[in-house]
Amino acid sequence: MNVVEGKKVNKQPATFPIGRHLLVGASIGLYFGWFFRPAREPSMFVILFLGILITIALSVWQIFRRKQENKTVGQIVSRIPATFVQYAFVLSILEARHFAFDFGGRFAVVVMTTIMGAIAGVWMAYKQHRG
Repeated sequence: MNVVEGKKVNKQPATFPIGRHLLVGASIGLYFGWFFRPAREPSMFVILFLGILITIALSVWQIFRRKQENKTVGQIVSRIPATFVQYAFVLSILEARHFAFDFGGRFAVVVMTTIMGAIAGVWMAYKQHRG
């Protein structure tokens, strides 16, 4: 403990903020599972099409904002495959709800999406902590 102006100040090093992110991710996953109703068959086309569309939209947006973020076009273009993989992974989890529903009904969907949301929250906490 350090003493600053007669008060004890507890300085702790920056820690990995996992708890809040895990809770928020699990809550979002719970929401996506609880209100899921299968309206169509699962499709890889949806994953690929939306993944490509999101990647193009984000890349174009980043190119227009590159001066504010101090990035070159080459840096943005080099991130395109990683961006596609990240969003395609998230979309594949959403499509996997169909299989979970067929396997165990709403309960299986809620469990699967809550666990995957918690994992996504930890992943985001790690990315934010890493910088």
